[in-house]
Amino acid sequence: MTGNPSAGPPPGTAVTVDQAVAIAAQRHLARDLDGAETIYRQVLQARPNHPEALHLLGMVESVRGNKVRAAELVGRSLALAPDNPQALNNYGTVLKGLERYDEAVASYRRALALQPDFVEVLCNMGNALSAARRIDEAIDAYRRAIALKPGHYAAYISLGVLYRDEGFPEQAIETFDRAHALRPDDLVGRFDRALALLVAGDYARGWDEYELRWDQDHLKPHRKEFPQPLWRGQDLRDKFILVHGEQGFGDTLQFVRYVPLLARQGARVILAVQPELDRLMGTLEGVHHLHPSGAVVPPFHCHLPLLSLPRLFGTRVETVPRNVPYLSAEPERVARWAERLGPKKGLRVGLVWAGVPTFKADAKRSPKLEPLMPLLEVPGAEFYGLQMGAGRKCLEGRAM
Repeated sequence: MTGNPSAGPPPGTAVTVDQAVAIAAQRHLARDLDGAETIYRQVLQARPNHPEALHLLGMVESVRGNKVRAAELVGRSLALAPDNPQALNNYGTVLKGLERYDEAVASYRRALALQPDFVEVLCNMGNALSAARRIDEAIDAYRRAIALKPGHYAAYISLGVLYRDEGFPEQAIETFDRAHALRPDDLVGRFDRALALLVAGDYARGWDEYELRWDQDHLKPHRKEFPQPLWRGQDLRDKFILVHGEQGFGDTLQFVRYVPLLARQGARVILAVQPELDRLMGTLEGVHHLHPSGAVVPPFHCHLPLLSLPRLFGTRVETVPRNVPYLSAEPERVARWAERLGPKKGLRVGLVWAGVPTFKADAKRSPKLEPLMPLLEVPGAEFYGLQMGAGRKCLEGRAM
C-alpha cells in the first residue's frame, strides 16, 4: 500500500498494510474519525479480511451510533482472529449497546480467559451484568476489578451507583467516599454521592451536594440564566420570584409542593414548567402567575430552579411538605369524565407502566404492563390504562 495516510511518512513513501492500520489507529485516538475511517477502508479494499482494520472500523461505526454495523464488523474480525482480548472487550460493549447482554457477558468472559488482569473488561462486564439484572454477579465483577487495581476510579463509581440504585445507600456512600479520596475534584462522582445521600435520608448533606447537578453534562442544557439574581433565602415580601422547572415531569410534580411555602413568605410566585402541565398547575396554591411556554416572562426580582427549593427550606425527612393533595383535577374535567365513565362499580385505579424510553435508566423504572396484570384480578376495583406515548402499544390486543 502506498500513499500518505498520515502526516508521518513523506509523500510517495511505501507503507505496509499493518503500518497503515497503525497510522489510522493514531488518528482514531485523536478523534479524527473521518481520517481513520478513510484509511481503514483503504486497507480493507486491499485486504478485505484484515482483522484489525475490521475491528477498528467497527469501533468507528459504534462511536457514530451504528451499533448493528459495528457488531457485524467486530464479529467478522473475531471470526478471523478470535484471541484478541481488546476486540472481545469492544465486541462486548457493542453487544451491550444492542441490549444483547448475555452475549456481551460471554464475550467479556472470553477476553478475561485470555487476559485475566484486564481490569476494564471486568468493569464493562459489571455494567452488562447490571443491565441484565444479574446484580450479585455485577457486584462481584466490580469488586474483582478493584482487587486487581485498587485505584481504579471507574470501578468504585460503577459499584457505588449499583449499590445506590439497588437500595443499599450506606454501602453506596462508603464506596463513593473511596472514589472521592482518589479524585476529590471530580464533580460527577460527588453528584453520584449526593444522590446516595438523599436516598439514605441524609438531607443535610445531600441537598447541598445536589447543587452540583449543574456540572453534569446531561443536566447542563436544563440550566436557565437570567440577569436577575438567584434567590438565596432573602426576604421575599412583595417580591416576584420566578420558579422554573428543570428536569422531568416527575420532578416537577413532586417539587411544586414547595411553591405554597414561598407564597406564605409573601412572595408572588411566577411558575414556569412544562406546558403539558399548565392546566394541572393552575390548581396549585400560591401561584401568582403561571407562565405559559414561549410567552414573555413578566418582570421578576429573583429566580430559582425548582429542585433547589428543598435545600433553601432546610428540608429534612420529617419536614417534607405533606399538605396533600396539593394538585387536583379541574372540576369541569372531573364532571366530564364522570359522565363518560358512568356509575362507579368500585375503586377506580389508573395504571401507568412506562416512562420516556429515551431516559438512560428507563429500564429500571418502567415495569411494563405484564407485571401489573395480576392487579386486574383484585375484586372491587376498576382499572384504566392511562399510559401515553410509546409504552401504550403494550395494550394492543388487550382489553382493559
